[in-house]
Amino acid sequence: MPEFSSELLANFPTNGNSEQPHITFAFGYGSGVLKQQQDLEKAKTQNQVDLILTVNNSFKFHEENLKLNPSHYSFLRYFGVSTITRIQETKGARIYFNPYVKLNTDPDTLYKYGIISRKHLIRDLLDWETLYVAGRLQKPVRVIQIDENDQDLIYALRTNLSSALHVALLLLPEEFTMKDLFLKITSLSYHGDFRMVIGENKNKILNIVVPQIDLFIDQYSHLISNDAHLHWNKTRTLNTVIKQDVTPTAIFKRLLALPKYVIYNIMESSTFKTRQYQDTEEVIRKLCMKIAVVGLGGTGSAALRFLAQAGHQAVGYEQFHIGHEHGSSHGESRIIRYTYPDLLFTQMMGDAYKLWFELEKEADEELFVQCGGLYFGDKDDP
Repeated sequence: MPEFSSELLANFPTNGNSEQPHITFAFGYGSGVLKQQQDLEKAKTQNQVDLILTVNNSFKFHEENLKLNPSHYSFLRYFGVSTITRIQETKGARIYFNPYVKLNTDPDTLYKYGIISRKHLIRDLLDWETLYVAGRLQKPVRVIQIDENDQDLIYALRTNLSSALHVALLLLPEEFTMKDLFLKITSLSYHGDFRMVIGENKNKILNIVVPQIDLFIDQYSHLISNDAHLHWNKTRTLNTVIKQDVTPTAIFKRLLALPKYVIYNIMESSTFKTRQYQDTEEVIRKLCMKIAVVGLGGTGSAALRFLAQAGHQAVGYEQFHIGHEHGSSHGESRIIRYTYPDLLFTQMMGDAYKLWFELEKEADEELFVQCGGLYFGDKDDP
């Protein structure tokens, strides 16, 4: 396997200053980079080394890379930088690959490198919009370069791992092994599709997890150890047993942490239909449907209070059109009511309250023009 260091990036353009490279985050992944169990026939062939390069400005990167490495590009280079950039940033997973290339610093190895913009990488990490790059980063990779001062990127990388853990736990039983957990996490993103179930490509998933178990544990042990709803003896083996809290409250907390595109797909798809997923699907649907009251006029507010007093975890939403500063029939816009103490959603609404006013300070009047105001009401408000 090739050596990975920042010297590898010398094959690609910078901004004319080596201290300010185009590439802000780069990593290698796959069988050409990390050990995997493979059959003998595949072991005899040369692995292509897969890289992903995150850039601040896709157009400028391609503009300079076409001059520096024109042979890396297919016939699309004849259509110009704008076409290549448009294809990258508007199609598929918003990543552009140059496969089967040789780099000057390592001419004996075949490489495939993908270019993705920083903004699209962060979006995929946080929301799982395509899960193409985010999925690869849920498994062990070889980091070549990362800007440790890029707090938004660091946060997005951590959130991606946390999301993978939450989704996997929702699909696992109350008791499972470390091996089960990482097989499930790997299966979520295999081929960039979180809806794949473990029955497909099972051997390929095993080939990834088993030889890399220590790397998986290093990657996720902090999250597992700090999850109050998980219990394990801290041993680092495939057969280490983990127990999770599967009460509605614990499941609800995990649901709140899911990326938005997971929620969209779970609610709209019929993928999780095997026996082992029916209970999880039922919980997800019931929780998601029970906690929302849309429209907080007199009837909606009364219904929300009744649900809260009956012990249900409930939240209400007010809908209004652009430019309308007052929701429903209230004197002020009551998008989310905050009048029901001692329930889980109270903490969530408290967080929303703080974030809203931070947003108000940042956006000023434009916030009200686009989406109205926010009013939580008083404790004794009817």
